[in-house]
Amino acid sequence: MVSKPKLAGALVRMLVVASALALLLPGGAGTSARIESGPEFTAGQTNGTALIGGAVVLGNAPSSPPSKNEWTDMDPASHPGQRTGHAMAYDSENGLVVLFGGYSGDEYINDTWSYNVSNNTWTSLRPSNAPPGRSNAVMAYDSALGLMVLFGGYRGSGGGNGNGSGDDSPFYNDTWTYNVDTNEWTNITPANSPPPMESTSLAYDSKSGLMVLFGGFDTQETWSFDLGTATWTNLSPATAPRLVYVHNMMAYDSEHDQMVIYGGESADTRERSNETWVYSRSENNWTRMNPQTTPPRLAGLSLAYDSTNGVVVLFGGTYRGEDTGDRLSEATWVYDLGLNTWTDMTTSVHPINTNGAGGFRFAMCYDNRNEVMVLFGGLEVLTPAGVTYTYKLVRSQYQAEGVFTSAAIDTGASSDDGAYYGALDFVADLPSNTTLQFRARAGGAAEDLPALPFIGPDGTANSYFDQSGQMLPSSLNRNRWVQYRAYLGTSDTSVTPVLNQVTIRYNLPHTILTVTAPNDTVVKSTAPLTFSAEASDPDGDPLTYDWQDNGVSIGKERSLSYTFAPGNHTLILLIGDGRYTTSRTFNFTVAPPPKTIGTEPASVPGFEAGVAGAAVVSVVAIGLFWRRERR
Repeated sequence: MVSKPKLAGALVRMLVVASALALLLPGGAGTSARIESGPEFTAGQTNGTALIGGAVVLGNAPSSPPSKNEWTDMDPASHPGQRTGHAMAYDSENGLVVLFGGYSGDEYINDTWSYNVSNNTWTSLRPSNAPPGRSNAVMAYDSALGLMVLFGGYRGSGGGNGNGSGDDSPFYNDTWTYNVDTNEWTNITPANSPPPMESTSLAYDSKSGLMVLFGGFDTQETWSFDLGTATWTNLSPATAPRLVYVHNMMAYDSEHDQMVIYGGESADTRERSNETWVYSRSENNWTRMNPQTTPPRLAGLSLAYDSTNGVVVLFGGTYRGEDTGDRLSEATWVYDLGLNTWTDMTTSVHPINTNGAGGFRFAMCYDNRNEVMVLFGGLEVLTPAGVTYTYKLVRSQYQAEGVFTSAAIDTGASSDDGAYYGALDFVADLPSNTTLQFRARAGGAAEDLPALPFIGPDGTANSYFDQSGQMLPSSLNRNRWVQYRAYLGTSDTSVTPVLNQVTIRYNLPHTILTVTAPNDTVVKSTAPLTFSAEASDPDGDPLTYDWQDNGVSIGKERSLSYTFAPGNHTLILLIGDGRYTTSRTFNFTVAPPPKTIGTEPASVPGFEAGVAGAAVVSVVAIGLFWRRERR
């Protein structure tokens, strides 16, 4: 899962441009999103860039020659005997391909050979001690410790398990190392091991310094091996590819720190697979990639990683023909994990068996000194074939720089209020020596945009967004339409940045629908006054209300009942969505009540004493008059 930086406050709507499509995602405050895949950025404009696999990349240089894509039959003067199911890996310290064992058609053999591409020479090494003969073992080179590691294999029915237990298992689960410098094999007998198996895959993870093993006869287990401590560990990831016959079908992509596996065959139905999976050791997780185009359903293929071009190369295998019979594949495919694309690179010249068809159960590894794949062996129907081929891939050179301009994006804001912009997020693969930067612009109408400059985070055309999560400048606020431009660059024209996703976050202001409150009037009452407001937020933000009387908050509800003292009042209503606040102001006066005799005489100085004196005088006068009449 890709985690996006969250914005403070309520940024409740996002515009996500995943490939070509603008996706509006209303939600709560600080909402973030991850788009795993999407259509291409077809709505935008490319200039020195191209759209591949739903991503934006640098375009090919106009003067660049086509990719070199060439298999060469090396036809060395001598070579190992014909075989299949052999193990082979490249020793990068010594610049040699090392081969062990296999099945000759008559027996399971245990010879050891090296191959030097530079002088096209195979050499039989004849170590004094070697693992027992077998086929379908796996081998990988630990570049940190300078040793080959060999595991498992098959030696026929009733052959024992290679650990000396004496049972009738035809499979091995022993672990051996081979040192080219001393020409010595060593059985290292770890305390714990995967079960006896064959037709598994093993590759070295150079970042962690661990071997990773997957699959095999009747198992979907994933193991790691630490040669430094001679320790096997069952990693038990939550998910895994479902097919298990995957001999030599896994390669380590060092650029992306992922294991890549393709194809395979089920143990029960013999069903072939066309699934592409990657494994992250750091996350202990298998992920199915689902590229748009794939090779056919294959088993018995050869797979290795070309570190010069950053791609996985696949050759051969078997597939089901229209008559349901097995067919030998002659195809070469290249997988780019960064773009999640398979490309058919099949050529007229390719590894063949004696009948001129392709083959399967070859062994293949990459020689990074000579920048070629090395392939040996193969199987023609049931007769092993001993051929040595190299494969050279030279990818087209990329332009040094290019730009991609998005289509004008309508936030849906009202023309009066516009949108308030947040962060610009992006998801990209950036190999060494590549750059990716952005600028943005916003306008009240789509037709206003072409005349406006693209600007960076400081609000000028002199800066760029080069980190995901940077805030768009406030000068873009209150505009309905927005547009971004991506600037791609590379100082190594053999690699390109890959832009997979862009996210622009923004907030749409809420609207005050109704407010019930006195304004510009005199209120002749000291009874509680009732006020109410109703507002709508297009993003679905929770709204806050704050009623303030002469600068003092007197209530935070949508409706308010409050008794005001006589005098002049300025009532302010503040409505906020976490980022944007609107206000309404109301002025009114609360008048004192009418003055009545005997009530509130203090409102006029001296008024109370005068009234009381007059009342006393009146009462006295009336009494005197009444007495006088009775006489």
